[in-house]
Amino acid sequence: MAFDEKLAERIRKHLPAKKGLTEKKMFGGLAFLLGGNMCCGVHRSELIVRLDPAQDRSVHKDVFLKKFQCLFSNLYYVKCK
Repeated sequence: MAFDEKLAERIRKHLPAKKGLTEKKMFGGLAFLLGGNMCCGVHRSELIVRLDPAQDRSVHKDVFLKKFQCLFSNLYYVKCK
């Protein structure tokens, strides 16, 4: 399944150039990894972000986030404009 390349490009522009930052196709989309750990990505036309599990309870109440169902329990979709 294809992912939104324009959204991926927007993410690339905003991510700082850091050592260990890589891109990898996964989940039918594109993941941005820092030191081998996913920090954000694109799934279809939506932005996915990894959030601190310690803040998990407050995140569920946020109307702009929706849980991303996968192996990682702390990934969320973010509504993009």
